[in-house]
Amino acid sequence: MENFVTCESFVTNSDWKCESNMYRDYEIQYNMESSLALWYARYSRWDLATKWSNEAESHKPKLISYVTVAAECKLLECLLIIVEHYLDSKRYQHFAKARNQAKLVMRSLAKSTKIVPMWEPRFLHLMAYYYRIRSRNVDAEKQMKAAEKLAVKHGNKLEQEWIIHNRTVWNELAIPTVKYFWLEHTETHTLDWHSSGKIPWANIMYSLPLPEWKG
Repeated sequence: MENFVTCESFVTNSDWKCESNMYRDYEIQYNMESSLALWYARYSRWDLATKWSNEAESHKPKLISYVTVAAECKLLECLLIIVEHYLDSKRYQHFAKARNQAKLVMRSLAKSTKIVPMWEPRFLHLMAYYYRIRSRNVDAEKQMKAAEKLAVKHGNKLEQEWIIHNRTVWNELAIPTVKYFWLEHTETHTLDWHSSGKIPWANIMYSLPLPEWKG
């Protein structure tokens, strides 16, 4: 496993994009740029998150595959975190623009996850997040239950655990140690991922943020 700086340097500085056999219809590039966008959104670095999300969207391939749908889910998560930020900071003009951008990705994922159903639980989970951001908690829980049911059906234990984690965080039942563990330990590289089996799953899940105010 490589640290984030190494990965970002590979995307920005290497000549991999010049090698035509390295990607097909921007598939790899789309995935890596979506990954960078999501990382920066999770760390509240809005300019860089926006920059990389725009780069990713400009390289979205026509081909629908496991990799491209995975990337699109990352892009949606990034955009929803940005939507949450603008709503929380009451920057409504920016919020409306980001929300509309996220809705376009939602509509695309509603179709692409039918082709690659492996990612449908993640998409429904992110839809639940969108509804929670908008304080539509009943709709959010409906989406969470649907996501959970599909994750169980697929044997997707990672998604099941993340659903449990976010439901706990959103209902203010998570202790701060668990809620902020991902943010406090990923960038500083204080975890030894070679022994990750010893780290409780609940501790390494990213907590999707909600606005601090309601109204």
